[in-house]
Amino acid sequence: MLIIGAVISVILLMSALVVSLFFGYNKLIITNQMIYTETRKKNKISIPIKSISSVSTINPKGIAIITDTGTKRIRLIKNREEIFDIISNLIKKQI
Repeated sequence: MLIIGAVISVILLMSALVVSLFFGYNKLIITNQMIYTETRKKNKISIPIKSISSVSTINPKGIAIITDTGTKRIRLIKNREEIFDIISNLIKKQI
């Protein structure tokens, strides 16, 4: 049983490595008016700060931005906590 658990752990770690290398990290550009990002298919997304109602952290290493038109999930961000704090502060300034 111990060997099976070790093999499963190695497979999961290798899968996580392949996924992170394949998808890479997402890039965000944040200004005091807008948030800009790109999807994996290279579609550019711009989110006005005024339309954001809340932001939360999600896995793997991502954030969810809740707007009046829906939720935008951006995963694999290197500095997720810093981005989360910046967006939270921008939302607070809008109120």
